[in-house]
Amino acid sequence: MTMSASSGSGSAQAIPVDGVRSARLAGPRFAATACLMALLFLLPVSNNGLRISVFALAVLATAVWAIGNRPHPLLRPRNLAPATFFLLLGLWFGLWGLLRGNPGAVFASAVFAFWPIVYQWILVGLTVDEVRRILRILVWTTAISGVIVVSFVLTYRGHLPDFAIFTLYPDVAYVEHDGYVQMRFYAISTMVFAVPFLIATFVVPPAAGPQVCSARVRTIALIGGLAVAAFAGRRALWIVIALSPFVALVLATLASTGADTRRALLRRFGAQALASIMVALPVLAYLLGDTLAGAMSFLYSAFTPESDVDGNVRLKQSTVLLRGWLDSPAFGHGLGAVADQAVRDEERTWEYELQYHLLLFTTGIVGFTAYLAGVGWIVVQGLHAAIAAPRQAAVVVPCLSGLVCFVIANATNPYLQAYGHLWTLFLPYALIVAIRDHPDSQRAKTDRRDDHYRQGRAVLPSIEGQPSRPGTGLRRE
Repeated sequence: MTMSASSGSGSAQAIPVDGVRSARLAGPRFAATACLMALLFLLPVSNNGLRISVFALAVLATAVWAIGNRPHPLLRPRNLAPATFFLLLGLWFGLWGLLRGNPGAVFASAVFAFWPIVYQWILVGLTVDEVRRILRILVWTTAISGVIVVSFVLTYRGHLPDFAIFTLYPDVAYVEHDGYVQMRFYAISTMVFAVPFLIATFVVPPAAGPQVCSARVRTIALIGGLAVAAFAGRRALWIVIALSPFVALVLATLASTGADTRRALLRRFGAQALASIMVALPVLAYLLGDTLAGAMSFLYSAFTPESDVDGNVRLKQSTVLLRGWLDSPAFGHGLGAVADQAVRDEERTWEYELQYHLLLFTTGIVGFTAYLAGVGWIVVQGLHAAIAAPRQAAVVVPCLSGLVCFVIANATNPYLQAYGHLWTLFLPYALIVAIRDHPDSQRAKTDRRDDHYRQGRAVLPSIEGQPSRPGTGLRRE
Protein backbone atom coordinates (compact mmCIF):
# COMPACT_ATOMS: atom_id res chain seq x y z
CA MET A 1 0.00 0.00 0.00
CA THR A 2 1.31 3.42 -0.95
CA MET A 3 0.50 7.07 -0.48
CA SER A 4 1.55 9.96 -2.69
CA ALA A 5 3.45 13.08 -1.72
CA SER A 6 4.06 16.13 -3.88
CA SER A 7 7.49 17.65 -4.22
CA GLY A 8 8.20 21.31 -4.60
CA SER A 9 8.06 20.98 -8.39
CA GLY A 10 4.56 19.55 -8.28
CA SER A 11 5.48 15.97 -9.14
CA ALA A 12 4.00 13.18 -7.08
CA GLN A 13 6.09 10.47 -5.46
CA ALA A 14 4.75 7.19 -4.10
CA ILE A 15 5.69 6.49 -0.48
CA PRO A 16 5.04 3.05 1.05
CA VAL A 17 2.63 3.28 3.97
CA ASP A 18 4.68 0.62 5.79
CA GLY A 19 7.73 2.87 5.49
CA VAL A 20 5.84 5.81 6.97
CA ARG A 21 4.60 3.66 9.85
CA SER A 22 8.12 2.34 10.47
CA ALA A 23 9.51 5.89 10.50
CA ARG A 24 6.91 6.96 13.04
CA LEU A 25 7.69 4.00 15.29
CA ALA A 26 11.46 4.51 15.02
CA GLY A 27 11.29 7.62 17.22
CA PRO A 28 9.87 5.93 20.34
CA ARG A 29 12.10 2.94 19.72
CA PHE A 30 15.25 5.06 19.62
CA ALA A 31 14.14 7.10 22.64
CA ALA A 32 13.75 3.92 24.70
CA THR A 33 17.11 2.61 23.46
CA ALA A 34 18.86 5.92 24.21
CA CYS A 35 17.44 5.96 27.76
CA LEU A 36 18.62 2.39 28.27
CA MET A 37 22.14 3.09 27.04
CA ALA A 38 22.44 6.27 29.11
CA LEU A 39 21.43 4.26 32.17
CA LEU A 40 23.96 1.53 31.38
CA PHE A 41 26.73 4.09 30.85
CA LEU A 42 26.11 5.60 34.29
CA LEU A 43 24.83 2.54 36.16
CA PRO A 44 26.12 -0.66 34.52
CA VAL A 45 25.78 -2.62 37.77
CA SER A 46 23.48 -2.47 40.82
CA ASN A 47 19.79 -1.47 40.90
CA ASN A 48 18.67 -4.45 38.83
CA GLY A 49 15.00 -3.54 39.12
CA LEU A 50 15.46 -0.21 37.36
CA ARG A 51 17.73 -1.58 34.66
CA ILE A 52 15.52 -4.57 33.87
CA SER A 53 12.48 -2.28 33.67
CA VAL A 54 14.20 -0.04 31.13
CA PHE A 55 15.42 -3.12 29.24
CA ALA A 56 11.83 -4.36 29.05
CA LEU A 57 10.68 -0.97 27.75
CA ALA A 58 13.37 -1.00 25.04
CA VAL A 59 12.53 -4.59 24.04
CA LEU A 60 8.83 -3.72 23.78
CA ALA A 61 9.49 -0.53 21.79
CA THR A 62 11.73 -2.49 19.42
CA ALA A 63 9.06 -5.17 18.99
CA VAL A 64 6.45 -2.54 18.10
CA TRP A 65 8.90 -0.95 15.66
CA ALA A 66 9.67 -4.34 14.12
CA ILE A 67 5.97 -4.81 13.26
CA GLY A 68 6.26 -1.97 10.78
CA ASN A 69 9.77 -2.93 9.69
CA ARG A 70 9.38 -6.62 8.92
CA PRO A 71 11.58 -8.53 9.12
CA HIS A 72 13.64 -7.32 12.08
CA PRO A 73 17.23 -6.80 10.86
CA LEU A 74 18.40 -9.40 13.35
CA LEU A 75 16.40 -12.01 11.39
CA ARG A 76 18.26 -11.37 8.16
CA PRO A 77 20.48 -14.38 7.32
CA ARG A 78 23.81 -12.55 7.58
CA ASN A 79 22.87 -11.29 11.07
CA LEU A 80 20.92 -14.33 12.23
CA ALA A 81 23.71 -16.84 11.55
CA PRO A 82 26.28 -15.52 14.09
CA ALA A 83 23.54 -14.75 16.63
CA THR A 84 22.19 -18.29 16.37
CA PHE A 85 25.64 -19.84 16.58
CA PHE A 86 26.58 -18.10 19.82
CA LEU A 87 23.10 -18.61 21.25
CA LEU A 88 23.40 -22.36 20.71
CA LEU A 89 26.96 -22.29 22.03
CA GLY A 90 25.84 -20.57 25.24
CA LEU A 91 22.87 -22.93 25.63
CA TRP A 92 25.11 -25.95 25.12
CA PHE A 93 27.63 -24.97 27.78
CA GLY A 94 24.78 -23.91 30.06
CA LEU A 95 23.12 -27.31 29.65
CA TRP A 96 26.49 -28.96 30.22
CA GLY A 97 26.77 -27.04 33.47
CA LEU A 98 23.22 -28.00 34.53
CA LEU A 99 23.90 -31.67 33.86
CA ARG A 100 27.00 -31.45 36.05
CA GLY A 101 25.03 -29.74 38.81
CA ASN A 102 26.99 -26.47 38.71
CA PRO A 103 25.49 -23.91 41.14
CA GLY A 104 25.91 -20.95 38.77
CA ALA A 105 24.75 -22.64 35.58
CA VAL A 106 21.48 -20.71 35.23
CA PHE A 107 23.03 -17.34 36.06
CA ALA A 108 25.99 -17.83 33.73
CA SER A 109 23.75 -19.16 30.95
CA ALA A 110 21.76 -15.93 31.07
CA VAL A 111 24.95 -13.92 30.52
CA PHE A 112 26.16 -16.16 27.69
CA ALA A 113 22.86 -16.91 25.93
CA PHE A 114 19.89 -14.75 26.99
CA TRP A 115 21.34 -11.25 27.36
CA PRO A 116 23.34 -11.30 24.08
CA ILE A 117 20.09 -11.92 22.18
CA VAL A 118 18.39 -9.09 24.11
CA TYR A 119 21.18 -6.68 23.22
CA GLN A 120 21.13 -7.68 19.56
CA TRP A 121 17.34 -7.39 19.43
CA ILE A 122 17.57 -3.82 20.74
CA LEU A 123 20.72 -2.55 19.02
CA VAL A 124 20.88 -4.37 15.68
CA GLY A 125 18.75 -2.36 13.31
CA LEU A 126 19.85 1.06 14.49
CA THR A 127 20.99 3.32 11.69
CA VAL A 128 24.48 4.77 11.57
CA ASP A 129 23.12 8.15 12.64
CA GLU A 130 21.34 6.58 15.62
CA VAL A 131 24.49 4.77 16.74
CA ARG A 132 26.36 8.05 16.45
CA ARG A 133 23.78 9.71 18.70
CA ILE A 134 24.18 6.95 21.28
CA LEU A 135 27.95 7.40 21.16
CA ARG A 136 27.33 11.11 21.70
CA ILE A 137 25.45 10.15 24.85
CA LEU A 138 28.49 8.10 25.89
CA VAL A 139 30.71 11.17 25.48
CA TRP A 140 28.41 13.34 27.58
CA THR A 141 27.93 10.72 30.31
CA THR A 142 31.72 10.40 30.52
CA ALA A 143 31.98 14.13 31.12
CA ILE A 144 29.17 13.93 33.69
CA SER A 145 30.93 11.06 35.46
CA GLY A 146 34.06 13.18 35.70
CA VAL A 147 32.10 16.05 37.25
CA ILE A 148 30.46 13.70 39.77
CA VAL A 149 33.74 12.08 40.81
CA VAL A 150 35.67 15.33 41.13
CA SER A 151 32.78 16.88 43.06
CA PHE A 152 32.67 13.89 45.37
CA VAL A 153 36.40 14.03 46.05
CA LEU A 154 36.28 17.77 46.74
CA THR A 155 33.28 17.22 49.02
CA TYR A 156 35.06 14.40 50.83
CA ARG A 157 38.05 16.67 51.43
CA GLY A 158 35.81 19.47 52.71
CA HIS A 159 36.24 21.87 49.77
CA LEU A 160 32.58 21.66 48.68
CA PRO A 161 29.30 21.24 50.59
CA ASP A 162 27.29 18.05 50.28
CA PHE A 163 25.25 17.71 47.10
CA ALA A 164 21.92 15.94 46.75
CA ILE A 165 23.21 14.21 43.61
CA PHE A 166 25.28 11.88 45.76
CA THR A 167 22.06 10.26 47.00
CA LEU A 168 21.91 8.64 43.56
CA TYR A 169 25.17 6.86 44.37
CA PRO A 170 24.78 5.70 47.98
CA ASP A 171 27.51 3.08 47.61
CA VAL A 172 30.26 5.48 46.54
CA ALA A 173 33.38 4.92 48.63
CA TYR A 174 36.67 6.80 48.72
CA VAL A 175 39.92 5.67 50.37
CA GLU A 176 43.28 7.44 50.42
CA HIS A 177 46.39 5.26 50.39
CA ASP A 178 50.07 6.12 50.50
CA GLY A 179 50.60 7.75 47.13
CA TYR A 180 47.28 6.99 45.46
CA VAL A 181 43.54 6.90 46.07
CA GLN A 182 40.83 4.38 45.31
CA MET A 183 37.11 4.82 45.08
CA ARG A 184 34.02 2.80 44.27
CA PHE A 185 31.87 4.34 41.57
CA TYR A 186 29.54 2.38 39.33
CA ALA A 187 30.56 4.09 36.09
CA ILE A 188 34.26 3.27 36.49
CA SER A 189 33.85 0.23 34.26
CA THR A 190 32.35 2.43 31.55
CA MET A 191 35.62 4.38 31.48
CA VAL A 192 37.44 1.22 30.36
CA PHE A 193 35.62 1.62 27.03
CA ALA A 194 34.93 5.36 26.98
CA VAL A 195 38.45 6.73 27.61
CA PRO A 196 40.14 4.59 24.90
CA PHE A 197 37.23 5.52 22.62
CA LEU A 198 37.84 9.22 23.20
CA ILE A 199 41.60 8.90 22.83
CA ALA A 200 41.11 7.10 19.52
CA THR A 201 38.96 9.95 18.20
CA PHE A 202 42.04 12.15 18.37
CA VAL A 203 44.28 9.52 16.76
CA VAL A 204 42.25 9.01 13.59
CA PRO A 205 42.93 11.71 10.97
CA PRO A 206 40.30 14.26 9.95
CA ALA A 207 40.02 12.57 6.56
CA ALA A 208 38.51 9.53 8.30
CA GLY A 209 35.19 11.36 8.50
CA PRO A 210 33.13 13.41 10.95
CA GLN A 211 33.35 12.72 14.67
CA VAL A 212 30.38 12.18 16.96
CA CYS A 213 31.08 15.46 18.81
CA SER A 214 33.19 18.54 18.41
CA ALA A 215 36.81 18.46 19.53
CA ARG A 216 35.99 20.76 22.45
CA VAL A 217 33.29 18.44 23.81
CA ARG A 218 35.49 15.39 23.35
CA THR A 219 38.35 17.12 25.16
CA ILE A 220 36.12 17.96 28.12
CA ALA A 221 34.83 14.39 28.23
CA LEU A 222 38.37 12.97 27.99
CA ILE A 223 39.51 15.13 30.91
CA GLY A 224 36.49 13.90 32.88
CA GLY A 225 37.22 10.28 32.03
CA LEU A 226 40.87 10.64 33.00
CA ALA A 227 39.81 12.23 36.29
CA VAL A 228 37.61 9.20 37.01
CA ALA A 229 40.50 6.89 36.14
CA ALA A 230 42.93 8.82 38.35
CA PHE A 231 40.70 8.59 41.42
CA ALA A 232 39.42 5.08 40.68
CA GLY A 233 42.72 3.40 41.52
CA ARG A 234 42.16 0.57 39.04
CA ARG A 235 45.41 -0.70 37.59
CA ALA A 236 43.74 -2.44 34.66
CA LEU A 237 42.10 0.86 33.70
CA TRP A 238 45.42 2.69 33.90
CA ILE A 239 47.11 0.06 31.76
CA VAL A 240 44.50 0.05 28.97
CA ILE A 241 44.50 3.86 28.91
CA ALA A 242 48.28 3.75 28.40
CA LEU A 243 47.87 1.14 25.67
CA SER A 244 44.88 2.74 23.96
CA PRO A 245 46.79 5.21 21.71
CA PHE A 246 48.80 2.34 20.26
CA VAL A 247 45.69 0.16 19.89
CA ALA A 248 43.99 3.01 18.05
CA LEU A 249 47.06 3.56 15.86
CA VAL A 250 47.19 -0.10 14.83
CA LEU A 251 43.45 -0.21 14.08
CA ALA A 252 43.53 3.09 12.19
CA THR A 253 46.48 1.86 10.15
CA LEU A 254 44.71 -1.38 9.29
CA ALA A 255 41.55 0.52 8.36
CA SER A 256 43.38 2.99 6.12
CA THR A 257 44.11 2.55 2.45
CA GLY A 258 47.23 3.77 0.72
CA ALA A 259 50.79 4.25 1.88
CA ASP A 260 50.45 8.04 1.93
CA THR A 261 47.54 7.85 4.36
CA ARG A 262 49.45 5.50 6.67
CA ARG A 263 52.54 7.73 6.66
CA ALA A 264 50.42 10.78 7.44
CA LEU A 265 48.76 8.84 10.26
CA LEU A 266 52.12 7.91 11.77
CA ARG A 267 53.38 11.50 11.56
CA ARG A 268 50.19 12.76 13.21
CA PHE A 269 50.43 10.14 15.96
CA GLY A 270 54.09 10.92 16.63
CA ALA A 271 53.38 14.63 16.98
CA GLN A 272 50.43 13.98 19.30
CA ALA A 273 52.42 11.55 21.46
CA LEU A 274 55.32 13.98 21.82
CA ALA A 275 53.03 16.87 22.70
CA SER A 276 51.10 14.75 25.22
CA ILE A 277 54.26 13.63 26.98
CA MET A 278 55.67 17.15 27.13
CA VAL A 279 52.44 18.44 28.68
CA ALA A 280 51.48 15.48 30.88
CA LEU A 281 54.76 14.89 32.71
CA PRO A 282 55.21 18.43 34.10
CA VAL A 283 51.50 18.62 35.02
CA LEU A 284 51.59 15.28 36.84
CA ALA A 285 54.83 16.16 38.60
CA TYR A 286 53.37 19.49 39.76
CA LEU A 287 49.97 18.18 40.85
CA LEU A 288 51.02 14.88 42.39
CA GLY A 289 54.54 15.53 43.60
CA ASP A 290 55.75 12.73 45.85
CA THR A 291 52.47 10.84 45.49
CA LEU A 292 53.38 10.04 41.90
CA ALA A 293 55.98 7.54 43.14
CA GLY A 294 53.34 5.80 45.25
CA ALA A 295 50.97 5.57 42.30
CA MET A 296 53.72 4.13 40.10
CA SER A 297 54.57 1.59 42.80
CA PHE A 298 50.91 0.58 42.97
CA LEU A 299 50.80 0.19 39.18
CA TYR A 300 54.02 -1.85 39.16
CA SER A 301 52.52 -4.28 41.67
CA ALA A 302 50.12 -5.40 38.92
CA PHE A 303 53.11 -7.09 37.26
CA THR A 304 54.41 -8.60 40.51
CA PRO A 305 51.29 -10.33 41.92
CA GLU A 306 53.15 -12.04 44.73
CA SER A 307 53.81 -8.62 46.33
CA ASP A 308 50.17 -7.54 46.46
CA VAL A 309 47.11 -8.90 48.28
CA ASP A 310 44.84 -8.70 45.23
CA GLY A 311 47.64 -10.09 43.10
CA ASN A 312 48.00 -13.07 45.41
CA VAL A 313 44.28 -13.79 45.06
CA ARG A 314 44.53 -13.72 41.28
CA LEU A 315 47.71 -15.82 41.33
CA LYS A 316 45.92 -18.50 43.36
CA GLN A 317 42.92 -18.38 41.04
CA SER A 318 45.17 -18.80 38.03
CA THR A 319 46.76 -21.95 39.44
CA VAL A 320 43.50 -23.53 40.58
CA LEU A 321 41.52 -22.75 37.42
CA LEU A 322 44.23 -24.03 35.08
CA ARG A 323 44.56 -27.24 37.07
CA GLY A 324 40.80 -27.67 36.94
CA TRP A 325 40.78 -27.09 33.20
CA LEU A 326 43.29 -29.91 32.68
CA ASP A 327 40.72 -32.31 34.16
CA SER A 328 38.36 -31.53 31.26
CA PRO A 329 40.40 -29.77 28.58
CA ALA A 330 38.06 -30.04 25.57
CA PHE A 331 34.67 -28.79 26.85
CA GLY A 332 35.52 -27.67 30.38
CA HIS A 333 33.25 -28.15 33.38
CA GLY A 334 30.26 -26.22 32.03
CA LEU A 335 29.01 -22.73 32.83
CA GLY A 336 28.65 -21.91 36.50
CA ALA A 337 31.31 -24.40 37.63
CA VAL A 338 33.20 -23.81 40.87
CA ALA A 339 36.84 -24.46 41.68
CA ASP A 340 36.56 -25.34 45.37
CA GLN A 341 40.14 -24.40 46.24
CA ALA A 342 39.63 -20.75 45.17
CA VAL A 343 36.21 -19.40 46.14
CA ARG A 344 35.98 -15.65 45.50
CA ASP A 345 32.47 -14.95 46.78
CA GLU A 346 30.48 -17.18 49.15
CA GLU A 347 27.21 -16.02 47.57
CA ARG A 348 28.37 -16.41 43.97
CA THR A 349 31.01 -19.08 44.19
CA TRP A 350 31.25 -19.44 40.41
CA GLU A 351 32.59 -15.91 39.81
CA TYR A 352 36.31 -15.10 39.58
CA GLU A 353 38.48 -12.14 38.58
CA LEU A 354 40.50 -13.98 35.92
CA GLN A 355 37.92 -14.11 33.15
CA TYR A 356 39.86 -15.99 30.51
CA HIS A 357 41.13 -18.56 32.97
CA LEU A 358 37.51 -18.99 34.02
CA LEU A 359 36.35 -19.25 30.41
CA LEU A 360 38.91 -21.98 29.78
CA PHE A 361 37.85 -23.74 33.00
CA THR A 362 34.12 -23.67 32.17
CA THR A 363 34.04 -24.09 28.37
CA GLY A 364 37.35 -25.77 27.61
CA ILE A 365 39.53 -25.09 24.63
CA VAL A 366 36.50 -25.40 22.30
CA GLY A 367 34.48 -22.65 23.95
CA PHE A 368 37.53 -20.51 24.68
CA THR A 369 38.53 -20.54 21.02
CA ALA A 370 34.98 -19.93 19.80
CA TYR A 371 34.29 -16.94 22.04
CA LEU A 372 37.62 -15.23 21.44
CA ALA A 373 37.19 -15.90 17.72
CA GLY A 374 33.80 -14.18 17.98
CA VAL A 375 35.42 -11.04 19.39
CA GLY A 376 38.10 -11.21 16.72
CA TRP A 377 35.38 -11.58 14.07
CA ILE A 378 33.73 -8.35 15.27
CA VAL A 379 37.07 -6.52 15.01
CA VAL A 380 37.73 -7.88 11.51
CA GLN A 381 34.21 -7.01 10.35
CA GLY A 382 34.69 -3.54 11.79
CA LEU A 383 37.89 -3.02 9.82
CA HIS A 384 36.15 -4.22 6.66
CA ALA A 385 33.32 -1.77 7.33
CA ALA A 386 35.78 1.09 7.83
CA ILE A 387 37.52 0.27 4.55
CA ALA A 388 34.23 -0.11 2.67
CA ALA A 389 32.87 3.15 4.14
CA PRO A 390 35.92 5.39 4.71
CA ARG A 391 33.75 8.27 5.93
CA GLN A 392 32.73 6.14 8.93
CA ALA A 393 36.27 5.22 10.00
CA ALA A 394 36.29 8.09 12.49
CA VAL A 395 33.58 6.26 14.45
CA VAL A 396 34.41 2.63 13.69
CA VAL A 397 38.06 2.82 14.78
CA PRO A 398 37.29 4.41 18.19
CA CYS A 399 34.55 1.83 18.81
CA LEU A 400 36.92 -1.02 18.01
CA SER A 401 39.60 0.58 20.17
CA GLY A 402 37.19 0.73 23.10
CA LEU A 403 36.15 -2.87 22.53
CA VAL A 404 39.73 -4.16 22.35
CA CYS A 405 40.77 -2.27 25.48
CA PHE A 406 37.71 -3.51 27.34
CA VAL A 407 38.52 -7.10 26.38
CA ILE A 408 42.09 -6.60 27.61
CA ALA A 409 40.93 -5.22 30.97
CA ASN A 410 38.39 -8.03 31.26
CA ALA A 411 41.26 -10.50 31.61
CA THR A 412 41.73 -9.60 35.29
CA ASN A 413 38.33 -8.11 36.14
CA PRO A 414 34.86 -9.72 36.05
CA TYR A 415 33.36 -7.12 33.74
CA LEU A 416 31.70 -9.43 31.23
CA GLN A 417 30.19 -11.55 33.99
CA ALA A 418 27.69 -8.69 34.44
CA TYR A 419 25.04 -8.26 31.74
CA GLY A 420 25.21 -4.48 32.15
CA HIS A 421 28.63 -4.45 30.48
CA LEU A 422 27.74 -6.46 27.37
CA TRP A 423 26.96 -3.28 25.43
CA THR A 424 30.72 -2.91 24.96
CA LEU A 425 30.54 -5.84 22.54
CA PHE A 426 27.21 -5.25 20.86
CA LEU A 427 27.23 -1.49 20.34
CA PRO A 428 30.28 -1.71 18.02
CA TYR A 429 28.63 -4.70 16.35
CA ALA A 430 25.43 -2.70 15.82
CA LEU A 431 27.48 0.04 14.15
CA ILE A 432 29.07 -2.51 11.82
CA VAL A 433 25.68 -3.96 10.88
CA ALA A 434 24.30 -0.46 10.30
CA ILE A 435 27.13 0.41 7.91
CA ARG A 436 26.77 -2.91 6.12
CA ASP A 437 22.97 -2.93 5.87
CA HIS A 438 22.37 0.78 5.26
CA PRO A 439 24.69 1.80 2.42
CA ASP A 440 22.84 5.09 1.95
CA SER A 441 23.94 6.21 5.42
CA GLN A 442 27.62 5.51 4.87
CA ARG A 443 28.28 9.00 3.56
CA ALA A 444 27.96 11.63 6.25
CA LYS A 445 26.33 14.98 5.53
CA THR A 446 29.50 17.02 5.44
CA ASP A 447 31.39 19.07 2.88
CA ARG A 448 31.95 16.92 -0.18
CA ARG A 449 35.42 18.29 -0.70
CA ASP A 450 36.67 15.91 2.03
CA ASP A 451 35.99 13.02 -0.34
CA HIS A 452 38.62 14.44 -2.74
CA TYR A 453 41.06 15.96 -0.27
CA ARG A 454 43.03 13.49 1.85
CA GLN A 455 45.75 14.79 4.10
CA GLY A 456 45.59 18.15 2.31
CA ARG A 457 46.21 16.78 -1.20
CA ALA A 458 43.66 16.37 -3.98
CA VAL A 459 43.10 12.94 -5.44
CA LEU A 460 41.65 13.24 -8.93
CA PRO A 461 39.68 10.45 -10.60
CA SER A 462 41.15 9.08 -13.80
CA ILE A 463 39.61 10.55 -16.97
CA GLU A 464 39.48 8.71 -20.30
CA GLY A 465 42.20 6.32 -19.30
CA GLN A 466 44.55 9.02 -18.02
CA PRO A 467 46.18 8.11 -14.68
CA SER A 468 45.02 10.21 -11.78
CA ARG A 469 47.55 12.48 -10.13
CA PRO A 470 47.56 15.25 -7.53
CA GLY A 471 46.76 18.63 -8.96
CA THR A 472 45.99 22.15 -8.04
CA GLY A 473 43.15 22.80 -10.44
CA LEU A 474 40.44 20.84 -8.64
CA ARG A 475 37.36 23.02 -8.37
CA ARG A 476 35.79 22.99 -4.90
CA GLU A 477 32.11 22.07 -4.93
